[in-house]
Amino acid sequence: MIITKTAVAGKKTKGDIEITIRPFEERTISLTSSIDKLYGTKIKAEIEAELDRLGVMNASVVAVDDGALDYVISARVEAAVIAASDDPAPFKAAKEDNAIEIDRLRRSRLYIPGNNPNLFVNAPVFGADMILLDLEDSVPPSEKHATRYLVRNLLLTGRLGASEAAVRINQLSGPFGLDDIEIIAPAGPSIIALPKAETAQDVRDLTAEIERIQQRAGTQHKIGIMPIIESALGVVNAPEIASADGVVVLAFGAEDFTKDIGAERTRDGKEQLFARQSVICAAKAFGRLASDTVFSDFGDTEGLIESTREGKALGFDGRGLIHPGQVAPVHEVYTPSPDELLFAVKVVAAAERAEAEGSGVVAIGSKMIDAPIVARAQRVIATAEKLAIPLPSIEEEK
Repeated sequence: MIITKTAVAGKKTKGDIEITIRPFEERTISLTSSIDKLYGTKIKAEIEAELDRLGVMNASVVAVDDGALDYVISARVEAAVIAASDDPAPFKAAKEDNAIEIDRLRRSRLYIPGNNPNLFVNAPVFGADMILLDLEDSVPPSEKHATRYLVRNLLLTGRLGASEAAVRINQLSGPFGLDDIEIIAPAGPSIIALPKAETAQDVRDLTAEIERIQQRAGTQHKIGIMPIIESALGVVNAPEIASADGVVVLAFGAEDFTKDIGAERTRDGKEQLFARQSVICAAKAFGRLASDTVFSDFGDTEGLIESTREGKALGFDGRGLIHPGQVAPVHEVYTPSPDELLFAVKVVAAAERAEAEGSGVVAIGSKMIDAPIVARAQRVIATAEKLAIPLPSIEEEK
């Protein structure tokens, strides 16, 4: 690749590296690092390796590092090179195919700004079911380009632990969305979140772009879609959006929704109730999971728990989170309590006993149990099994 102009990628902040590249008659690298004595040689070697991969021979590179990891260094070098050149970059793609886990637990989707690599390191520690790397609202326009490569490289390292890897792209109708998919899709996230989804065609357009880009990149990594309903039109069209091929989760975004309808946000969220129920009904009608909006006051744990309990009662399977400290309280709400689990085991045992006896009546003692209660009990047990919670033993009900 030929460097034709000056470009900068990255920042002089903890866990990051700022790369400045400009045209020069030969290749030179100048490094300033807070860990130069220990890792200066390794950092330079990482920069050299990425320049070699991209075929850059004539350039001056100035690097200012504050503890960036290997994949951050290569991402920042690549983003700077591409911005400074008129040549297309080679693809980096996931090496293995996968299967989308439709029914996996998605109690929490933890938003992580995609432009802050210092937050990536500890993100898996908190045990969120899904880590959602954000390219949209948390990333200013000036950093969109470099952030794509940073998030792409993180995905390829597989360093998100047991958490499901998801990416929220920008709107396809805007200036950034298509470029997001171009870089992110070949890296094989499990989920791509589509913000401000308003029609099924939005989902179909995204799916078509993913397939086109993956075909070019030579990868068949399967990617689920999570449309985020954030407008009145999205709520009205929620059933058709949920029915679109590839949708795994249907999420609700309250902030943009209330702005769109001209409502005022209240603590109890009564202005959102119709929209939340619409999202839930649409998702469940087509066998999708439903994920509630974020709770924006991360200092109000009591309010978070209250809101999450309400969401669970309405039918949500999880919710969005903006702070790692919200993971544990939300998971506790969505984890069956000992009493819930014991009752569920009793209900299922009674249903199985009635079926074995050829009886159409399911009862626990003198209490009649109808089919919806049995179905809910089966879901409780399924959740416990996914969490490896031992099922309580029960004595035969008389």
